[in-house]
Amino acid sequence: MTPPGSLSGRRKTFAAVFSLLSTSALLASCDGVGEIDARRSALAAARARWDAQSAVDYDFVDRRICFCAGPSAWITHVRSGAVTDVEVIDTDTYGEDPQVLHDRALTWARTIPETFDWLENAIEEADRYRAEYSRTLGVPSHVAIDFSEPAADDEITIEVGSVNLLGATPAPVVGNR
Repeated sequence: MTPPGSLSGRRKTFAAVFSLLSTSALLASCDGVGEIDARRSALAAARARWDAQSAVDYDFVDRRICFCAGPSAWITHVRSGAVTDVEVIDTDTYGEDPQVLHDRALTWARTIPETFDWLENAIEEADRYRAEYSRTLGVPSHVAIDFSEPAADDEITIEVGSVNLLGATPAPVVGNR
């Protein structure tokens, strides 16, 4: 029997604590992997619903809620699968030049498939990621992302709504949720 406080006893205690901590870390990482897989699966299902529309010409309202300068809402116009223009609809722009706002929104604007691609990367990089997708069209109706929990003001929320598929049977209006 090893006397308490002996070097051999402390090594055994350290080994037991290290083993417990290692197992806890492994289990925590498994939860993270499962969570990432669930996020990927939900995104893939949403993308499949969108792809089923075969949409190449459409308009939608894109909202960005973040600590960033520029407009927070605009209508994105997509023709032949590419962003062709935007209309800034945000009225709380603190007197910024409308052309500057338009150009900034046009720089940020993405097609729905490009948004899915961006979200796929965000799933891997974000500390926190919560997403809701439209049940009918699959568009990301509300996605909240925090890329670094310890950092301030890096969070972004994206909302896609009021999707209008052009040249198709009238599409249901998809709200913010």
